[in-house]
Amino acid sequence: TENLKTYVVCAGLVYGLGESEDVFHGLFKDAWHCKPLSHSGDGENVVPTIHVADLCSAVTKIAQDPAPETARQRYVLAVDAGADSLKTIVGAIASTVGTGEVAPPTGDQVLESSASADYLGIDQKLSSTVLPELIPEEEWVCGEGFVAGVGTAVSEYREKRNLLPVCVFVHGPPASGTTEAAAAVAKHYKLHHLTRDGVIAAAAGGGDKLAKQIKRAQAKGKVPNKLIVQSFRRKLNTPACGNQGYVLDAFPATHQQAKRLFKKLRTVDDEGEEEPDDDGDDDDE
Repeated sequence: TENLKTYVVCAGLVYGLGESEDVFHGLFKDAWHCKPLSHSGDGENVVPTIHVADLCSAVTKIAQDPAPETARQRYVLAVDAGADSLKTIVGAIASTVGTGEVAPPTGDQVLESSASADYLGIDQKLSSTVLPELIPEEEWVCGEGFVAGVGTAVSEYREKRNLLPVCVFVHGPPASGTTEAAAAVAKHYKLHHLTRDGVIAAAAGGGDKLAKQIKRAQAKGKVPNKLIVQSFRRKLNTPACGNQGYVLDAFPATHQQAKRLFKKLRTVDDEGEEEPDDDGDDDDE
């Protein structure tokens, strides 16, 4: 027994690598479906966390060659340096995965977007003196905490759960039934049905620069192609379309429109900035 050494590793709430069903999965799932997230109370409670890869790294290093401080204590508190509140954690998931909408419940309403209300109700601001000695800064996956590393957690969630959007384009000549076909596909696969009129109307109701440009164009009787493309680009870049996918109904109608739409799909021009008419093609509404 003299050669047997026992260590106790007490971990914060574990996240990462696709999320287990126990803690954050409910929040990720609701955000993926673009539902408003919620949290209990005022959300100011501090939730200690650690990425599962960092926890595994700590356990491995303790088993192989514990640092002097660890050898003396035999008790390791495994948490990252984040000290994030529940409100900031929920907000980070909402803005990175979903629509960004967070609706705090009133009174004693419990957390509905996760089955782990008890876990997320923890209020402990903890720090580890051992882990910084065990794990070099460059070896941490999310050493600065959940909120700072939420991009990593989201990427792992999508990859591990194979959450790839389904993108469909239904095209055909006039009166060929494209709208009926697109609506049927969207309903069956629970995708977002995007029509030209619907997308333009949504962009026109935004109240920003693009909306004003569309309204001025509509008052003149036509909407230029570049504004239509920008309206579709904005819609395709929303979390809803990026998560579940979409069905494009008869738009883009030309090769030039398709080039303009998808070539710059991930650029930010939602404010209605003018685009050059590279090929002189300005198909009006």
